[in-house]
This record gives sequence, structure tokens and C-alpha cells, in this order.
Amino acid sequence: MFDNIIFLSGANYMSTDRKDWISDFLSLFQPVIKHAVGKEPAWSTLEMSADLPESYRKPGTLLIGHEISKKQALDLNAAGVSFMDIRISPLRFMVQDNIFAISTNRTEPRDILAEFAMPPFDIAVEARALALSLRYRDLGQHQFPAGSLVFFTEQPGGADSIHYGDEVSLHDYKHEIQYLSEHYPERYMICRPNDPPEDITLLENMGFRPASANFYAVLGSRNVAAVAAIRSGILSEAQYFGKKVHALEQPTTRLWKDSGDYNDGSSWFFNIAPDHALSSLFWKNVLAGKTCFPPDRAAIRRPQDLIRRALNNWNSSAIGLNLYNQMWHETVGNHIVGLRHLLQEENGFRLGQRPDADQRGCAALTGRWRWFSGEVVHIEADGHARSDSDFGRLAGSADEWTIHWVRRNLIDRLKLDETGGSLFVQNQYGDGGEAARLA
Repeated sequence: MFDNIIFLSGANYMSTDRKDWISDFLSLFQPVIKHAVGKEPAWSTLEMSADLPESYRKPGTLLIGHEISKKQALDLNAAGVSFMDIRISPLRFMVQDNIFAISTNRTEPRDILAEFAMPPFDIAVEARALALSLRYRDLGQHQFPAGSLVFFTEQPGGADSIHYGDEVSLHDYKHEIQYLSEHYPERYMICRPNDPPEDITLLENMGFRPASANFYAVLGSRNVAAVAAIRSGILSEAQYFGKKVHALEQPTTRLWKDSGDYNDGSSWFFNIAPDHALSSLFWKNVLAGKTCFPPDRAAIRRPQDLIRRALNNWNSSAIGLNLYNQMWHETVGNHIVGLRHLLQEENGFRLGQRPDADQRGCAALTGRWRWFSGEVVHIEADGHARSDSDFGRLAGSADEWTIHWVRRNLIDRLKLDETGGSLFVQNQYGDGGEAARLA
């Protein structure tokens, strides 16, 4: 579908520093996209004051940018140009940092993004774990009475802002703020340095009281019923903490969850884990607009960190406060049981379960091998595999084998040559080489 990729290193009105940052960010994806399409992507700078180059409209061409502004997106869409926007997800509370939020104006790759998107259940459990870990600490959240609304202000930006050409002010939303003041008797505002004084005055006149508190402590507070902002990313996070969200305008990075029609023309962003986003197999699927290479189960983020965070953070408060009660079971306990079952399934061999390999066929691979990476791998007759740095299990039969390495979360595909003396090894990211039998 797309075999001609053009990276957008910003727009002509941006500062050099901003364009350099965008180029550096997109260069993370350059090697895997090059591997996916078989050629080096081109680079271009958007000239928003002039007609768009005809090369943007050529069949098979996809523009990929970082934090494409609303105005830029509208102009590209109106010109019939296919584009994709890659950002850092506004979900900053996750154990796994640097989750990517990806959007596109084309239906086919959007379907693939939805298929690879992070499960909302995982995200909700992490939000719950963080809320519980902060609930019994004093980070400013205890000042809010029950039923409170907290308004988060936003700073205006210049030419380097994602909102350039689409700036708004709180004064554009006087009626909406009046509505909030009429429906929430307890209302507060958390301000940022250099907020426009006129915005603060407007909120004060509407009965909003200044407050200072940790953002996530606010989202985790049982007394905070709702949050509001113009279009801040915190609105996207708040939905996972069970808060009512009042967005005066559509959030800048509007995250798709798992309901509604994402092909309604809206600029939905999909949370994509880095395991996928930095994989050439992922991009082969996305750029083809169809699932040509189904994702390996091992490439999907595992729940070990979810369990550890939920249990450890809760325990840090619960042990001292004797909080192992019905609330624990209703909020976290039931979720942990489901995640633990998945963990046991994935790491079954650690619990004494037999690997998924044909036991008779394991004999052909049993022994010590010098892997393409240089390390020595031991494959045992019962289907277990181990190296100095990792351990895993063998799956498959005949001449098609895989090893799932647990600590590194890798899948090595193995093909034995006719002599039985060497293996061809390749992981899910395309890295590999020959492994030689040692014994």
C-alpha cells in the first residue's frame, strides 16, 4: 500500500532547535521502516505558506511526522495527502515508559493500529495500582472535599507549539466555565508558571480556588469527581482513573480506547508499545494496510511489571494500615488473579509444566550451540533452553522451532540444516544468523 515514505522534519516556520528535535525523534523509526519497505525514507520540511509538493500526492506515498498540528493535519487532509503522526503517548503513569501514540488519516493502516493497540485493561490496572499507591500519602490531594472539580490550566505556545495557528484562550470558553461553576460547588484550579494573568482572574471570578497538588495524586483521589482543561493530555489520562472529564476542546492527543467507531473521521491516536512501534514486522503490517505478519505473542507486553507494581505499591501502604479487606479484593485483587493466570500460562515451564515442543523431535536440537550473538545456548532434551543470561522453552516440531526467551522477551525462530550441525536463527525483529553445534 505504502512503499514511499517521507519523514517530515517540522514546518518552515519552526525554530531550528524544534526541527532538529523532530528529526531526532523520527530517526528512531528510520531503521525499522527502511527494513519494512526495503529503501531509505526521504526527508522533507512542510512549507505551509506554499502549495504542497506534488510528490506528497504520488500513489504509495505516506508522510510521517511528529506532533503534526491541527492546522497542518487539516491542510494535508484537504490536499488528499496520506499522513501519519507519531507522538509520545500522554499516558505518563505507565511502568513502561515511552509508549507511542500513533494516528493516521487513512482507514487501512488505522485498522492495523487498532489491532496492535495496547489493551485498555492493562492500562486501567496500572492506573488503579498508581492510585492505590498514592492514596495514603500526602501529596496535596487531601485538601479537596468530596465531589470536587479540579481545573488544569495550560500555557500558550509560540511557533514551536503543537497548537500554532490554532491558539485559544480561556476567555473563548466563558460559557463552558460558567456551566462548570454552576454544577460543581467545590472547584479548584491547579496553575502553571507563566499562566496568562487574565486566565487566572477569570477562574477566580468563577469561584475556582488555587490549589497545589501532584497531578496523579489528584487523579487518584476519591474526593475528586471530575477534572477539566482546554485540551491538556491529562484529560486522556483521567479517563483511566475513572474521573469525569470536561474537555473545553477536543484533547490534543485523543486516545482511542475500545468503544465507538474509530473510523468516524476523528483523529484518534492508538497507544502502541515500543516492542511493536520499533519493530519492522509492525511497520510491514501497517504500511501494507493489512495483517501480513501476525504479531508474536511474545512481542506483546507481558504483565509481570503490572503485577509487581500493583502488589508492591499496594503493600507499601496496606501492610502498615491493615487494609487487606473487601476494598482490596474489589479494586485490585480480582484483576491480579486474571493477570497471574496469564503470567503462569506464559511462564508455565517455571511452574513445572512441560514445554510445547514435540519431545521426540527435541533430540535433534539437544546439545550446546554457539549462538550468532556469541553466547553458548544449552538446549535440553525436555525442551528447556538456557544461556548465561536467559532461559526459555522450545516449541514446535519437525523442522520448525522457536525458543521463547523469558527475561529478554524474545522469540528466536530456528531452522536446522540437513547435516544437523548448524542452525539458522532469527528473532521477531529480524536479527539473526548462524548457530554452530558445540556438542
